[in-house]
Amino acid sequence: MGFWLFSSSIWGLGLLLFFTGFNLLEATLPSLVSKLALGAIRGTAMGVYSTSQFSGAFVGGLLGGWVHARFGETSAFLLGAGFILAWLLLAGSMEVPAKTDAISPDGR
Repeated sequence: MGFWLFSSSIWGLGLLLFFTGFNLLEATLPSLVSKLALGAIRGTAMGVYSTSQFSGAFVGGLLGGWVHARFGETSAFLLGAGFILAWLLLAGSMEVPAKTDAISPDGR
């Protein structure tokens, strides 16, 4: 509905880009963690990923709400943009992990 309502404005493009990226990452990141984690620690890796995901949503909402209440809407958007820029800089320096063979739970 939002795409249709805002199709002739920049908001429609923003909605399209956000939800495309969000849905892509929401589906691919857990799969990537599962594929890259060794067999013996796959459950732990998925647990750490899920805990980080939900903790990040909580802290992000808390921080964004506090900044919005204290400094206004523009500041909340600028804070989010700053986190995005920091993440892009960090992610740009990451190396592709080497492929590894899965290890069985008994360590072999």
